[in-house]
Amino acid sequence: MHAHKLAVYAIVHGTMTVSEAARHYEVSRQHLHRLLARYHAEGPTGLDPKPRTPNTHPHAIADEIRARIIELRHHLTNQGLDAGPESAQV
Repeated sequence: MHAHKLAVYAIVHGTMTVSEAARHYEVSRQHLHRLLARYHAEGPTGLDPKPRTPNTHPHAIADEIRARIIELRHHLTNQGLDAGPESAQV
């Protein structure tokens, strides 16, 4: 089990204070308070690592545009052209 989970469980079950757990598990008190808040809000699953990748990508190319680019490149390649950015202009 991960040290952060052990620290939170020790605090929740009353065997250690936040400061004691921070020293023992070498975790900052501030981080333990954040983990405790997540534990109280979400239960044990709140202690699982959270993905850091965004849910949306605002600068991503739309699927329709991506499909059109692929279509143009296939068409240009079939014509014997290089299908680079200059040849693929609409």
